[in-house]
Amino acid sequence: TEDEKAKIEEQKAELTEKLENIKAAEEKMGAVEETVTTLPEANEVTSDDKDAIEETLNIIDNLLSEENVGNLTPEEKAILEEQQAELTEKLENIKATEEKIETVEETVTNLPEANEVTSDDKDAIEETLNIIDNLLSDENIGNLTAEEKAIIEKQKADLEEKLDIIQVVEDTLIDLQDEKNNIPSKDVITTESKDAVVELLDIINDLKENHINNLTEEQSDVLETLIEELQEKKDKIQTIEESLNKIEKESVAQPDYNDITSDNKKDIKDIIKDIENVLNDENVNLSDEEKETLKEQKKELEE
Repeated sequence: TEDEKAKIEEQKAELTEKLENIKAAEEKMGAVEETVTTLPEANEVTSDDKDAIEETLNIIDNLLSEENVGNLTPEEKAILEEQQAELTEKLENIKATEEKIETVEETVTNLPEANEVTSDDKDAIEETLNIIDNLLSDENIGNLTAEEKAIIEKQKADLEEKLDIIQVVEDTLIDLQDEKNNIPSKDVITTESKDAVVELLDIINDLKENHINNLTEEQSDVLETLIEELQEKKDKIQTIEESLNKIEKESVAQPDYNDITSDNKKDIKDIIKDIENVLNDENVNLSDEEKETLKEQKKELEE
């Protein structure tokens, strides 16, 4: 009858709709299964897999929604929830890797060039190198693409170069201070310390020539104070040397004993007086060897 025919058609339409729902669910589950099966393990997924994972998680969310979850058997629902957890873990690994890469990139971008980094940048560089070491560790390196790995290795080399420069500056300043402390003060310094003073001033000049922009303001102040102290000691040594050289030059200019005339006697007395002044001057610090030399010169002149 017409009523029976209409009822059967209505039932057919209803069953067709249900079958389409089942097929749609099966297609989505098939797509999920294919993605899950082809994806690498959690410690090997990379940003290249991110889109596929996010798309698949959206499919799963749709299947598990209130609207569609009724089309799943308990077993299918359990499988999907397990796949959802697995994909979420992989996505979290990718996002964690991306966050670390962004942090590294931000630091690298904001840092000065190698010829301008200072100790003020040291903490940021060391922290970033720690992040890079974590990214390149056996545990996490599988989450990097080949391109990301190459970029990070280049960034690591650049940061290590900058850190080396900072370390050279810091170590040099420490060594300079230590060596300066081993040199007597200007009040008691002798010509025996000349080479040490000159060497330290040469090191400072080299540091300023090659790394002037790698010094912090505080380090520059320390260096200038050091230069001032060493220059004072160098000047004191030079004053001593000038006094000794003057006496030596005048002594050598005197004739031999048999050739001395009355004209030379005054000069000799003046030289002896100069020697006595130098020997008795508390501001002229002589080494034991220099004292003995002056005493012998005085003795020879007196004879």
